[in-house]
Order: sequence, then structure tokens, then C-alpha cells
Amino acid sequence: MICFSNGKYVDKILFDVVPMEASHLLLGRPWQYDRNVVHNSVTNKFSFVHKGKKVTLKSLSPSEVCENQIKMRVKREQERKEEKKN
Repeated sequence: MICFSNGKYVDKILFDVVPMEASHLLLGRPWQYDRNVVHNSVTNKFSFVHKGKKVTLKSLSPSEVCENQIKMRVKREQERKEEKKN
């Protein structure tokens, strides 16, 4: 069970976990079905109602993904340096 949030949207989902270097969630068909999600394939946005309010999730742009990967790499390098000090 993994708890995640996106802005005010907070959810818990039972996940299969695979080792990968990413900070993204792959929300599959079970999640979409359980939440009655509508996917707009043109805009690649997922919309659903959560606690009486409409929530729309959108994918990151390629530049946002690249920016995120760089931040993760820097953070990982800093963590490795701190581990070597200890």
C-alpha cells in the first residue's frame, strides 16, 4: 500500500513495485476503474471526482520530466556523499 498526494488530492493504492529509477507513479486500469476515471486521450489528462470535487491529473511535459530527472540525480549524488562521510 502506497500513500501519495498531488496537491490536495491524497490517495492510498495497492501497488506492485518494480525497481526503477523514477519518481513517477504508473496508475493503471484498476485505479482508473476504482475511481471511475475518464481519460482524455487528446490532452492525456485523467479526470475523476474525489470527495465531491473534480480532480484532473495531467502528465508532465518532456522538459518537466528532464528537469525532474536532473533534480533526482543531484539529490542522489548528495545522499551518496553524505553516506561516505558517515
